[in-house]
Amino acid sequence: MKKKIISLSLGLLMVLVCGVPLTGWGQGTTAPLSFGTASVGSSNYIITVGMANILTKNGGINVTAEAVGGADANVRALRDKKIDMAMLNSDSVTNAFQGTEQFAKAGKLGLRILVQGQERYNYIIFRKASGIKTPADLRGKKFIGRRRALGDIEKVTTAMLNAYNVPKDSVRILETAETNEALEALKTGAVDGACLPGGQRASNLMDLANNADVFFNSFPDDKLDLMLKEIGIPFLKGAVPPGTYKGQTEPIQTTMLLLGVSVRPDFQEETAYKVTKTLMESQKELAAVHNVGKEWTMGNTLKKPPAPFHPGAIKYFKEKGVWTPVLDQAQQELLKMGP
Repeated sequence: MKKKIISLSLGLLMVLVCGVPLTGWGQGTTAPLSFGTASVGSSNYIITVGMANILTKNGGINVTAEAVGGADANVRALRDKKIDMAMLNSDSVTNAFQGTEQFAKAGKLGLRILVQGQERYNYIIFRKASGIKTPADLRGKKFIGRRRALGDIEKVTTAMLNAYNVPKDSVRILETAETNEALEALKTGAVDGACLPGGQRASNLMDLANNADVFFNSFPDDKLDLMLKEIGIPFLKGAVPPGTYKGQTEPIQTTMLLLGVSVRPDFQEETAYKVTKTLMESQKELAAVHNVGKEWTMGNTLKKPPAPFHPGAIKYFKEKGVWTPVLDQAQQELLKMGP
């Protein structure tokens, strides 16, 4: 608080002495931009902190990362103007922008995308002592498969049970508030399994694999196809390479979403341009922050956007010569769908 007061005082002094106007980065304020993200320790959190540092250092934009929770919680924080930017998965963006599913009651939210990139997996993890070999063995077991702040957890859990013909009421499905709570339950044996979000080599999941007797479930193609048919777009088929986690000798096949940086439509255009430009031109630094940083590419950014791009981002894409008639058509169609 003291730091904020000092910053404001210096700004006012510039106005009085030099006649320099106060200009905000995002919403007409001198305060740092607040960048909402997932739980501390997750790959999402680590890469968001890295992005905030890169934007501050390379882009001249004062940004601070804030651990809000799951993507749905970040959507609500963005809607309520508690944060300026948010790290969101493509499922939450789709539903918030269209006002469907978990956001049906709240209605459509005019989200705009700056960049996309990171692959975020839905890991299915079982304790070896549970006796579970595949999801078909979940009857009578305790499984963490619900989280208010992350609606895709329950979607994937339900689709998994349906794919294996396991009645939902035969499994004790538990809810946690955030990932660290679920990790602790797995470590202590309070549950038999869980559906957890994460990127490749997520530090909290690596810690779990290194210090608890668990294994990561890999879905065969037929089961994964059934799940994807049920949950639909924007879910994709993902494969985590062998050797990513302790004891993992084969790829982990599971569902995945793309992560992206989203803002409200009233986010300042010039700032949106600077954020997009800085992140797209700092890939080596992002990769140095975390292995998933290499996934924040122009190719992934332009891949199947679940909401319209911000005009500031489009300005940068046009400058780089990558904005095509196909992308423009998709943009116009998306604009018709949302507020």
